[in-house]
Amino acid sequence: IGKNNFEGIVKAWQQFKGLRHLMTEEMVRHHEISPGIVRVDYANGESIVVNRSDKPFAISGVTVPVKDFRLLAKDN
Repeated sequence: IGKNNFEGIVKAWQQFKGLRHLMTEEMVRHHEISPGIVRVDYANGESIVVNRSDKPFAISGVTVPVKDFRLLAKDN
């Protein structure tokens, strides 16, 4: 594995570690909340917001960068 590949693998693993607890949660809703912005709600009350747009998106005090995602806590 080259250094560039290794760094990408480490980054992917770090992202996965923060979300792996959702693997056992039921996805209860998947909907577009704004053009290019998708929210996925899970049974444990957490949500993932995906920004497919070309502008940052703010929700519940959290900014989701362009072409990225953020995990929202239970009360958002």
